[in-house]
Amino acid sequence: MNPETDFQRDIPAKNIRNVGVITEFFESGFLQLLLDYAEPHKPHYTEEELACPLEVLSYSAPPLPSEMTRYWKHSGTNYQFNLTTEISRTQSICPADGLIISVEKGDNLQSIPEALQSISAEKPLPYMIFLDYRRIISEESSGRLSETVKVLSESGYTALALQLPIMKTDKGFCGCVDVIEQKAFLINGLYGEEITEIPIPEELADEALSAYENIIVAVEKNSPEIMQSYLRKNPIAPQKLKEALRKEVIAGHTLPIFCGIAPYYKAVSISGLATWNQDKKNGPAFLDAIADYLPSPLDAPAVQGINPHTGDPETRNCKDEEPFCALAFGRDSKTIAIKILSGIAVSGATVYNPQTKTKIQIKDLHKDISGKKEIKVAFCGEMALIEDAEFQINSGDTICSPEFPFAFPVSEKDYTMAIRAKIQDAKAEKQILRQLTLGDNKFTVYKNPENGNILFASSGDCISNIIRIITGELQISVIPETFCKETITQSVTFDTRSAALDCAPCVLQLTPHKCPAGIKIENRTNNSIPAKLIDQIKAGIMEASHCGILAGFPMTDIKVAILEVVLPSPAAPAETFKKAGYLGMKEAVRQACPILLSPRQKIKIISQTEDPGLILNLIAQHDGQIIDIHMPEEKENLLIVRADMPAEELIPGTPFISELRNYSRARGSYTIETTYFHPVSKQTKEKIIKKAQQFL
Repeated sequence: MNPETDFQRDIPAKNIRNVGVITEFFESGFLQLLLDYAEPHKPHYTEEELACPLEVLSYSAPPLPSEMTRYWKHSGTNYQFNLTTEISRTQSICPADGLIISVEKGDNLQSIPEALQSISAEKPLPYMIFLDYRRIISEESSGRLSETVKVLSESGYTALALQLPIMKTDKGFCGCVDVIEQKAFLINGLYGEEITEIPIPEELADEALSAYENIIVAVEKNSPEIMQSYLRKNPIAPQKLKEALRKEVIAGHTLPIFCGIAPYYKAVSISGLATWNQDKKNGPAFLDAIADYLPSPLDAPAVQGINPHTGDPETRNCKDEEPFCALAFGRDSKTIAIKILSGIAVSGATVYNPQTKTKIQIKDLHKDISGKKEIKVAFCGEMALIEDAEFQINSGDTICSPEFPFAFPVSEKDYTMAIRAKIQDAKAEKQILRQLTLGDNKFTVYKNPENGNILFASSGDCISNIIRIITGELQISVIPETFCKETITQSVTFDTRSAALDCAPCVLQLTPHKCPAGIKIENRTNNSIPAKLIDQIKAGIMEASHCGILAGFPMTDIKVAILEVVLPSPAAPAETFKKAGYLGMKEAVRQACPILLSPRQKIKIISQTEDPGLILNLIAQHDGQIIDIHMPEEKENLLIVRADMPAEELIPGTPFISELRNYSRARGSYTIETTYFHPVSKQTKEKIIKKAQQFL
């Protein structure tokens, strides 16, 4: 799919911002701030809604995840702000090029570094912090901003305050100091329409200057001329400083912090920089800061994936001229949201979903959640909605040009549990997938091509939802189990002719990988073999890797080399070569001493406890290995411990989690880091294989 001459962009890709938002509350005042400023002349709530009780008001807005697909322009400029508003971090950051974390309470600042580390482990992104002062009175505000900077700095982040709050005893937050502009503003009026520039308050003058110097120091390495200008006391243009700081933010070197307020019952809000468009009486908007510092799709790195038919690595750049591919990230009842990673989406065109192996026609292409404004084309870097009443696309799927297949490798690092089901009815299978797709479920389906049985792999929370749907809707009995993987421990060379297999003759060499690498396939044959036949063999190898020979779990960490392929006859059907890859892979794995890998995770526990030994013994009793222990002297009875644990022990509701809460008397917290896979013991291996036998 290539751009046609009659399709013209109305928004340049450099002026697009795809932003993820992490908030503490569903009815976040911060989200109202974004909504109100995106459409300043159309308040998010009517006068009748403003008089409603809070619980009614919070549901008057469009439901999630539709909110993430709103299409906005701001203040007459060519900016498109596509804002995700999911509480689920995975869902929120899925389509985002940059991220905003909104913090409304003062007692949870310690959780910010942990949230950043957790998100970065999945997808490194530039960040901005927004401190919402709507519930803070002037007596409580002292030190909140400096404490935030301190907490982030101690965790290794270069945190920069780009705003300082102005507080009044009778009103709380009422304005801000713009650090880069070195100006102060007060706000008044129901919708923040009365903006007054004032001198920087005397009590904030030193802090404002210190914050400005911190910005200069942060950009000096890559912009030494700015530091030279500052030392020589030459004026520095604010726009030039913003551009230098933008590079640091996008590179992940700095983390800017803003402040503002967005009450529940009024659209009053102030945030962002001091840039104020006089033709729009909507005050200095935080959206300006998003445009100034967070990346456009052109700033994001090229997308790395694979050819789903061959497993070969593929790269897609954010260019309209590239082959089309898009990421699905959220859906409503009959529509699904997509972010276009390369190429363009054209209404009426046919696209391919490599996950479900189906071709889909793009229908009802539009950008607004109302669906009233249908468009003919959506360009690279934009988000859009398409009709998918048949549920052929799930959240996390890739859709692409049929001629240029592309997919993201399946990420299973968060998967800890699995269930198997004998679902021979295609209609029932479709019904299950439809129900799961409607929820916020992250899962992968592995189908055994030989008998049609299905393996659902996901996190513990999602597995319980899958069980509820299968047992409730279809009355099928299922049992959850640990999600494992299979790999090999020895190298082997296998010739399909040696086993008299009914397929094309070929020779495969399997080698175990020393680090997690999925399935890697290399073609080492001579150039006389047609490329399309080699692709068929690769497709057969990839299909075989989805169902291992020990217990039907997916295979991983195997390097496969195609050494030789013999053409039986010039008219040999392509299917015999795909079969050669499939059967050859299966038989070769049997000879390569296969083993099972079970998931393990790292947990960080922070708890107030008078007896640390209880928690340490609990970890040991559940097959955990302690990595390190820290007990800060300045904080009495505080225990910080990191441990390596079996993933099945860390599922909410398990005995370990329940006992941990009891021992900490509900005064502790824990975070779980990336999953990795470790060989299981012989006894555990026998139990897993025995349970799986009935499905193989």
